[in-house]
Amino acid sequence: MVEDETDIRLFPVRRRTWQRIGEQLRLVAPMQNKKRTVFGAIEVHTGAVFHRLFERKRTIEMISFLTDLAQHYGGRPVLMMLDQASIHKSRALRDWLAEQPQIELIYLPKFGGHQDNPVEKLWWHLKGYVTANRCCRCITELVSVVERYFAHLTPEKVIQLVA
Repeated sequence: MVEDETDIRLFPVRRRTWQRIGEQLRLVAPMQNKKRTVFGAIEVHTGAVFHRLFERKRTIEMISFLTDLAQHYGGRPVLMMLDQASIHKSRALRDWLAEQPQIELIYLPKFGGHQDNPVEKLWWHLKGYVTANRCCRCITELVSVVERYFAHLTPEKVIQLVA
């Protein structure tokens, strides 16, 4: 598997759009920006995606994500490649991993994580086609949009995106 995290924000991101000449697209931003972090892992052989959303991106959320992942795979061994972010190498995570023999982490080269990690292409698609040019009234609505994206994402589409 390969794993990474990304942030989604309530403030709308504007990307290229089609519009009639003389009519400019207006996105009314909410008064306060909020964000959520998406943790995601792709099975490289099947294209299956496992994800969770959290309010923050810390070691405690990483451990929670890995706990859910281990339960999802029913104790089967999981070999996961990920970048060298501090939440992936913290002492608390190392201590937790010592008690989880079914999960093994392999780190991508330093400074190469964004180029070498296929999950980044999934995040680009999510942000470019799902959250861009969309103005949600609240963070709950944005989370619903992201959850719908994952619910309709097929393994075949994932393989197509990350290949």
